[in-house]
Amino acid sequence: MKKIIAFILSAVIISALCLCASAAATEYPMFSSSGMSEGVTLYIDGNEVDASRVQNVLGKSWSANILGAGADGSDQDIKIIIWSKGGHMHFDGARLCAGSSVKIVFTGTAIALRTNYREEGQGNWAEPTVKVDGTAVESIYNTFGTSIAENKAFVDVKNLENKCHTLELVANGDVEFDVIEIEGVLGNHEEQGSDASGEESGEQGGDIPSVPTFDGIIAVAAVAVIAGTCIVISSKRKKRL
Repeated sequence: MKKIIAFILSAVIISALCLCASAAATEYPMFSSSGMSEGVTLYIDGNEVDASRVQNVLGKSWSANILGAGADGSDQDIKIIIWSKGGHMHFDGARLCAGSSVKIVFTGTAIALRTNYREEGQGNWAEPTVKVDGTAVESIYNTFGTSIAENKAFVDVKNLENKCHTLELVANGDVEFDVIEIEGVLGNHEEQGSDASGEESGEQGGDIPSVPTFDGIIAVAAVAVIAGTCIVISSKRKKRL
């Protein structure tokens, strides 16, 4: 009987742990080999930056990694700097300067923008304007401060409805980040297509990824404890009888 009880408790606990693991956030880079990661769009002065422009500067060092206001990126009025992985960056990242912005489309329940350590004085920081689905959210701290822990979130939005959302960040000075962390997936996976990849319809879509909530995980754990307690009590009563 003890073996059966142990097996049942182990199964329930493992299930709860699996739910905890599946609820963990996933880190996504801003850029891909084709230029921009799915769901990420850069803008300069309100105009969308073509992914090929970004692709052309990926992996390049200063000053070949600058995107300016000119169509060819040669304008010395710097708007975006693309940093290659290494040094203080976790992924390939970017410094957005005043007049530039980024839009991030994602499907899930939470999003954070993270930056790695950057020494004070290396950027003309000003708090960016950040909105999720049109609602303003707080930017937590200066991304060029000296007391920053590595890979720390400066935008952190949680407890969203599990559906497609849009985060927009407009730079009012310099702001730098390289990690997009999501409880869910990057891109719009809410539209209905022929399958999850949308290969036949040409659209992203399929079922919205299920993201377990913290309350749900606590509920599973509570059920596990109650079930285990009931089994143990029932076993002891049978022995007494």
